[in-house]
Amino acid sequence: MSAALKALSALEPPWQIAFANAWGSARSGSVPVGAVVTDPEGIAVATGRARSMESSGPIGVLFNTTIAHAELNAIATLPPKGYPDHTIWVTLEPCLQCIGAIVVSRIGVVRFAGGDALWAGIERLPDVNAFIASRWPERIGPRQDQFGVLGQLLPLMFYRQRYPEGASVTIHRVQSPAVAMLADELVVSGEYDRLRERELADALEEVWPRLSRCLPS
Repeated sequence: MSAALKALSALEPPWQIAFANAWGSARSGSVPVGAVVTDPEGIAVATGRARSMESSGPIGVLFNTTIAHAELNAIATLPPKGYPDHTIWVTLEPCLQCIGAIVVSRIGVVRFAGGDALWAGIERLPDVNAFIASRWPERIGPRQDQFGVLGQLLPLMFYRQRYPEGASVTIHRVQSPAVAMLADELVVSGEYDRLRERELADALEEVWPRLSRCLPS
């Protein structure tokens, strides 16, 4: 078994589900982000993926709108109560919209794989509002491994294709130049589109050595 497949099979089950969801978004043409909510025993009770570029979807999920983010589509399936003993696992650091949904739904822990330089400083929100502070989740991330790079890279490739001079791409060129360069390489060569036709495990094997080169030194 290759190093990539060993690493994928060794991931905690919620991470496996989250990345599978993110890859489903990639293959459907949406922003590649996936999310899973687990209960105190670690059992998945809700899943979601980004569907912003899709014209249809299951009843009860957001699609064909800029707010159709993975976290919202996972949280929207939960009954209206607090979840302070639950964890949401997200392949990319939650944005302002999604951290707001997490606060409102009182999910106790956020685990995110890839950091998002676009939202640097968002962790200071509890300093400006007492209500937010009272519900602010424990944040665990980003991962310092290839899956942390992957969580960051996947949506960046989407934005590199559609908005090559947009805010996300521009800030990553400064804050995460190695990941931005890899996104350039995979998109400009057409490799990203070819990879999207394959299963996640197969695609991961193709890019694994390049993910490794993007790890912090």
